[in-house]
Amino acid sequence: LEAHAEYSQYVELTKQVPVSMRSKSSVYQLLTARGNYTCFALTNKAIDQYLEGLVEEGLISEPSWDAFTDDNKRDSVLKVVVLNTVIDGGDTEEQRYTTSLITTFGNGKENAEFPLPNIYDHKLTVSTKAKTDTIFLDKECPMDPVNCDIPAINGVLHKLHKVIAPKDESFNLTFD
Repeated sequence: LEAHAEYSQYVELTKQVPVSMRSKSSVYQLLTARGNYTCFALTNKAIDQYLEGLVEEGLISEPSWDAFTDDNKRDSVLKVVVLNTVIDGGDTEEQRYTTSLITTFGNGKENAEFPLPNIYDHKLTVSTKAKTDTIFLDKECPMDPVNCDIPAINGVLHKLHKVIAPKDESFNLTFD
């Protein structure tokens, strides 16, 4: 991801977000370690659109992570944004979710769940829209149909065009 400028913001965010409250390791460090990860990598455009949405909702004054007036809220939102993009497949390569495997979840039912949760402990849903081959995560986040199934030493990458995260302030943005 570091070799591609369109993921630069996502890479930087993964360096800022810890894997959990009990660990000082960042998501970036986790993704560079051994394992079997499925990573839904966010483009800069997806992150910019998300920040614009937060401005429209009145949660921040300008589309920037620096626009948060409360550091705890900023950190909570960052965690939701980043931790929702990674599924840890554990020790088995069969838990690397390629598009062919993703499309089998629920045998074609809309909003079927992934068998494993992401590292935010949220089970993502998967669906396809009629007459398209596009896969959507959590109903509205399209995976790129061309830039998907990118093999990595320790997993698989999929380009994602929209942040998997809430915009509503009433959503509980705490980190467990």
